Amino acid sequence: MDTLKRDLTASGRILEELLPGFDSGAYQPPIVSKTMPLAHAQQAFELVAKGERGRVVLKPR
Repeated sequence: MDTLKRDLTASGRILEELLPGFDSGAYQPPIVSKTMPLAHAQQAFELVAKGERGRVVLKPR
């Protein structure tokens, strides 16, 4: 949801509509396949470009 395109009230309404899905567990977080230091951003990008399954997360430190 792009909250910059909506005011606070509209964003709140949307989040309230999504709440049952979070409460029931219907919305699952994406699978993180790798966590890498920020210094390895190029390798992370290459993994994603090659079709790495799951999310590649960069850690700042």
